[in-house]
Amino acid sequence: MVVYLLSLLSVLAYIEETRRRRFWRRLRPLLRRPATWAGW
Repeated sequence: MVVYLLSLLSVLAYIEETRRRRFWRRLRPLLRRPATWAGW
């Protein structure tokens, strides 16, 4: 039971990490060019 919970937590952490990495990959070009912020 404990092993199952730990594996579930690790899977959730992995998904969150990949989502965050994808988010930063999208956000970094916007941060590089401040002119694009005015487009918002």
